Amino acid sequence: MKTVFDAIGMNLGSRSARCAYTDGKASPVMIPNRWGKTSTTSVVGRDSKAQDIVVPLLRALREDAEVFLGRFVSSCVLAVPACFSLPRREAMAQVAEAAGMPNVRIISEPAAVALAFASEGRFLILDVGARFSDISVVESEGRVCQVLESVGSADIGGCDFDLALAEWLCERLRLALLPENDPRWRALLLEAETIKIALSSCLAYDWKPPSMDSREFPVLRVEREEFERMTRFSIKRLTNMASRLWEKHRPERLLLVGGSSRIPLLRDFLEREIARPERLNLCAEEFIVAGAALYAVAGQERLLDKPAEPLFITAAGRRVRDLKLRLVLIEPSLSQAQRQRLHIMVDVLENLEDDAESIEILEGIVKDLEAEFFKEKSVS
Repeated sequence: MKTVFDAIGMNLGSRSARCAYTDGKASPVMIPNRWGKTSTTSVVGRDSKAQDIVVPLLRALREDAEVFLGRFVSSCVLAVPACFSLPRREAMAQVAEAAGMPNVRIISEPAAVALAFASEGRFLILDVGARFSDISVVESEGRVCQVLESVGSADIGGCDFDLALAEWLCERLRLALLPENDPRWRALLLEAETIKIALSSCLAYDWKPPSMDSREFPVLRVEREEFERMTRFSIKRLTNMASRLWEKHRPERLLLVGGSSRIPLLRDFLEREIARPERLNLCAEEFIVAGAALYAVAGQERLLDKPAEPLFITAAGRRVRDLKLRLVLIEPSLSQAQRQRLHIMVDVLENLEDDAESIEILEGIVKDLEAEFFKEKSVS
């Protein structure tokens, strides 16, 4: 396979997306967007179909990269969580194709981190993102990089810390807990994120609350100790999960990436109970996309991840691929009952052959599932 040098690396985080480029001779370069920033907000709408959000987002990233590089971009490497199944990886590849990049390769996020770290050995990689935390053990030797095991938590992440802090701020301001769709609540969450970030580098932060309902509030001092008290339990749980993998696989180094990896309490727990995290030569949020960019120029010269299985495409072609895309992309927002129905649908599609009548029936079921989901969202 010929090495593809026009490809860019992409990472779609739950809060922000990034893309990077390298020519194979220099370190990866973060590609700025049209506003001059190296991160683009991933959440661009509510109550929208996932594919209606992701495709425009990828298209915008591609267009920004074309402006930055001065040429067309038709290839990319997408970094996805290690837990992504084959259908979910295929769905992401189809989204990238719809966004104007038909040449797509997939790399798991922990493998991308190991590639960006540029060292051999066995690593425990803790990725603390906005909405999810993933812990993986990766072994890198010569031209092989393999994810040995990966676990995660969907209820420990930066957004959960923001939520806890925002609720505490409401209590301190003596405000009733605001509904999620209230603009004041969204503004308070953004303020909580700002405070959280500040407390990673200082012991206290003097916060001036915005005016609400024509009320003015005095400056409120938020202590790091108070923030640690409300997040200690979640951080301890995350440390325990990492400790179990460390004891099982006996890695040599601990790599800590993701925006919320900067929280001092997390680093203190890890250093005390597992090992001192390695010093990184890149920004914590940029490690994954940098690895994706490096893989973009690696071609087949280096094997990253377990050998990929061929993408599943039935003889029925595009109709089945579209069905799987619609199902998989809405999974994170579904209720438990809806998610069980989704898994049944994916199993059926995996075993479906040239049966046009069955596909037509399934299309109707998928449409009903989507209608049920969006009706519930509109009511809420």
